[in-house]
Amino acid sequence: MSIKKIIFAYFVLFFPLFTFAQFEGTVIMKTENSANGESVDIEWKIKSDKHAMTFDSRSEQIQMEYQLLIDDKKEKVFFLTENNQKFAMEIPYSYLDAKDVNLPLNSRIRVDSKNEESVAGIPCVKLTIIAPQQVVEVWVSKDAGLTPSDFPNFMSGGALMSLLKYNNIDGVPLKFIVRNIAGDVLNMQEIISINETSHSDNSFEIPSGFELRRGQ
Repeated sequence: MSIKKIIFAYFVLFFPLFTFAQFEGTVIMKTENSANGESVDIEWKIKSDKHAMTFDSRSEQIQMEYQLLIDDKKEKVFFLTENNQKFAMEIPYSYLDAKDVNLPLNSRIRVDSKNEESVAGIPCVKLTIIAPQQVVEVWVSKDAGLTPSDFPNFMSGGALMSLLKYNNIDGVPLKFIVRNIAGDVLNMQEIISINETSHSDNSFEIPSGFELRRGQ
C-alpha cells in the first residue's frame, strides 16, 4: 500500500482547511474503515503550527505503526516508521488533501438531538447529513475547548466543516459515522479525549537513529 493511500484512507476524510490558533495539547482519536476491515488509534500532539501524529493501524492482514510530523508553516510533512527498519521520508504536503469527499454544500441536514448525547464526556448536538451517495451522522460540540480555527490547515478539503459553516452550525465535529444509502457503515471517526498539556520541541522532530530517505 502506498504512503499516500495509507494517509488518505485512515485520517483526512472530512476535516477542514483552517489555520491553527492557540491550543497546545494531545488529542486521542480512533477511526475505522469498514470496507478494508481497518481500525486505527491516533495520538495527535499539537503545538502552535507543528503536529506529531502517531498511528497504530490494525486489520486482519497487517498491523502497522507510523508517525507523521507536520510543520504547517513550512508545509513540510515527514512519514516515520519503525516496522522493519527506522526511516523517515519527506512526502508532499498535498498527500494530506481530502478533496474527493462527496459531501455537497446543499446536502440536507437534520438535527436529531440537542445536548442529549456526549462524546468524550462533552455535550454534543447530533446531526444527520443526507447527501446523494451517503448519510453521515455527526456529533458537534461548542464545549470541546476547540474551535474551528484550532484545526490545522494540513487537513484540507474540509467537506464536513465547510458544510457546517455554510449552514451556520457552530462547533466542531467530535465524531462521525458514514453510511451508504443502504445503511452500511463505511467508516467512522471519533475523538476519545482532548487534553491541554505542554510538549517539548523534540516531540516534533525526527529522532536520532532514523535513516532519511527521498520522498516518493
